[in-house]
Amino acid sequence: MIQPTLNSFYQRRIALVETSINDQSYKGSSRLSSKNNQLWQSLLEPTFNIQPITTPLRAASICIDGTPVVFSVKLTREQESPAFRVLVEPGGTGITVPQQVSCSLKAADELLQIMGWQQAAEQVNRIIHHVFPADSAELENWWGGIWLGTSIADTHTELRMYLNLRHGNTLQRWQRVADVLTEFSDDSIAPVLEKLIVQTSPHAIPVGLGIVISGSVRGIRLYAGMQEPSETSIMDCISGDASLVKDDIHWFCNAILEQFGPFARQSITLGYDFHLDKKGVLQPLISRTKIDVACQRFAKAEGFIPFLHQLVQEFNFDNSQLPSFLSDLRHCFNGCDVEYISLGVDGGIDHLTVYAKPHSLQPAGSN
Repeated sequence: MIQPTLNSFYQRRIALVETSINDQSYKGSSRLSSKNNQLWQSLLEPTFNIQPITTPLRAASICIDGTPVVFSVKLTREQESPAFRVLVEPGGTGITVPQQVSCSLKAADELLQIMGWQQAAEQVNRIIHHVFPADSAELENWWGGIWLGTSIADTHTELRMYLNLRHGNTLQRWQRVADVLTEFSDDSIAPVLEKLIVQTSPHAIPVGLGIVISGSVRGIRLYAGMQEPSETSIMDCISGDASLVKDDIHWFCNAILEQFGPFARQSITLGYDFHLDKKGVLQPLISRTKIDVACQRFAKAEGFIPFLHQLVQEFNFDNSQLPSFLSDLRHCFNGCDVEYISLGVDGGIDHLTVYAKPHSLQPAGSN
């Protein structure tokens, strides 16, 4: 069942985007509004309009408690245009992992059709071919399948797919990563990947792949889960010149340590961004590192929201959107829990993304 509060939150957030579009006197605003609504409903339908769950057949992966939706807001040093950002885990836990993958791929096809981006389907299929086994029965014991999402802003819309890599040993996982990247590149990607493997393997293991689609596949992000996160291991794994962010990472890690205690095992996931040009060729470099911190352990702590605002102030991020984002979540869902925070590293700390799970939301498939 799709609860009215979900649509209420969407309307509040998308109104900010559409106001920005109207302020630019964009003639196609009504057509865009219709597409936005279709995207939202096509994400909701396979996520919430599902059969009641009597016995879970797989573990939830986007949120530990089974909540299948997470909203987010991105902050940078410049005032960003408003964007509606959402991730969902389609299908519910009353189906198997192979069924969840199939459900998500069907939903992804519908999203691509809505946007008129069917040409991206061929690229996505090439990635899927390397990530998931041809025999769906082999997926039965996997943990997690596919998440879907979108980012809708005034100037562009992106679709997102997140593919689980948490299966197999370290060598098997890196092989799947290599197969995906070389699918869109020539031999020039090999030394980049080899350097990354040497750099990260002492500390992290591949856990997922993200796909960014805007007309075509424009980005692939490798996610690597850190075994024993620490300030030292994070610095060791940052791509590029880590010395540029040494002081920032020290402050960030120390602030969390002082207020919430040491990082838990696998509580930090690193993301490495690879971009594709308009011809679909992967560029042989890592354009950005992301540091994703799981916050479930301390998000309910009294000092957590003040810590977020302290983080925004420390890195001089524009704070015009975070208060309204949290306020809208309180208004529609009686609050939220921050599941993850993410720092972007590109020559410096260039953005913060806050991912929040809404309260007062019945689990998908509940009566």
